[in-house]
Amino acid sequence: MTRSVGSQRGAAIVETIFATLFLLFIMFGMVELARAWFTQQLATAAVREAVRAGAVELNSGNVSTVGLARMNAVLLGAGIPSGKIISPSVGLATITGSTDQKVVASVTVRFNTVFPLLLPNLGTIDIPQSASMRWEGSGT
Repeated sequence: MTRSVGSQRGAAIVETIFATLFLLFIMFGMVELARAWFTQQLATAAVREAVRAGAVELNSGNVSTVGLARMNAVLLGAGIPSGKIISPSVGLATITGSTDQKVVASVTVRFNTVFPLLLPNLGTIDIPQSASMRWEGSGT
């Protein structure tokens, strides 16, 4: 039995389409995971900047205000909309076993995928971050 060349070409086109769709799915997944990682790194940078700004603030009444302002500046400057910044906080806490204080900051950033139909498990992720630093104003 002989096959015509046209039927082999059709099979090759179908195989190419399936392989291309599979590779595109993998590529979109990698892009979304990279975006999620970038958002996590931005949240980390924001809380670190917030505790640093609060730790160098000499007036303890302004620690929260200065820290929150710095956190929002980092997140908003990086393109994170204010609606996706959940429960930002900056404050003072006592270091266990000491009279010294530390500045503590935390934030949760909501990440939404661009491809919710292709990646339903990655639809919306809340990325929490926190940091702390000794308050430099407590000893002066």
